[in-house]
Amino acid sequence: MSKSTSAKTDVLKNIKIVLVQPRIAENIGLVARVLHNTSFSPPVIVTSGIEEKAFKVARRSRHFVGRAQKHDKLKDAVGNSHFIFGTTCRPRENKPVFDFDRIKHLIVSLACNQKVSILFGKENFGLSRSESELCDSFFYIPASPDFSSYNLSHAVAIVCYEIFTMVRNMHSLASLELASSKEYEELLSYMEEFITDKLKSSHLKPAITTLRRIFSRTHLTPNEIGLLKSLFVKPKPGK
Repeated sequence: MSKSTSAKTDVLKNIKIVLVQPRIAENIGLVARVLHNTSFSPPVIVTSGIEEKAFKVARRSRHFVGRAQKHDKLKDAVGNSHFIFGTTCRPRENKPVFDFDRIKHLIVSLACNQKVSILFGKENFGLSRSESELCDSFFYIPASPDFSSYNLSHAVAIVCYEIFTMVRNMHSLASLELASSKEYEELLSYMEEFITDKLKSSHLKPAITTLRRIFSRTHLTPNEIGLLKSLFVKPKPGK
């Protein structure tokens, strides 16, 4: 295996497909087939158990069902992830929602050297509010306005195929290191201190909330965070 092929394989291995409480066993089997087709790792599943139907549908990919990581809690399933994307077909409060075609490049760049999780919720409801709170960003898969919700296994198939094709066709892999949540919080603290004297106390909290929402859409790097912090340092008295 060449070095470039190995690197591309590592990118796909760094992306975890997480099924959150799937209700239909057959979907698990179909997802296993898709992951096998597109060189991803076996799925991570938040579930109390997997029915035999999943193994039967998976057929030659039944070993992917058997090797699936099973967790009782979503927090445990994504515990080692650096970045978490949620899938959705509806707006999310205070969370950016991107067209998948516009964000798949970011997913690949992050996965060059970091662990990324992509969450798919229940077939009938998607991700709950508490599950959504664990996500850094959301994306949707474009569909007809008359019927915008894809079947779970179909949604996974579209996402995995698009990422697999992109990685396979790349001549070089450029990694992207994003700022940590701690660095974001430090920046917001700098900005809050800077604007405290400029805003009424009743306007301060909404302003910080708005800034937090803006930053969550921009995906800043550590260097960009550093630049912004340098702009929001109060000058010392007499200078």
